[in-house]
Amino acid sequence: MFCQLKSLEDIPKGQLAVKMGAVIDLMTRLAIEIWLNENPRASDVKFELYILNLVRAKALLLLDRGFYHFTFWLQLIEQ
Repeated sequence: MFCQLKSLEDIPKGQLAVKMGAVIDLMTRLAIEIWLNENPRASDVKFELYILNLVRAKALLLLDRGFYHFTFWLQLIEQ
């Protein structure tokens, strides 16, 4: 990826760490949404609001254990 991004050529390696969240369409395998947080140590819960705004009824979500707020899960169930 970095070889294709010419604007990043001059940045020293190891300086580009971020926390990234993505929503992928499983049928097309294309990204629907990609979110970045400049803090590489940020918690996954920083993306909860983005997910809640995006998800619709009958959506299939595959989330890891980084999403641990019970209120987040209750909001997902209500939607």
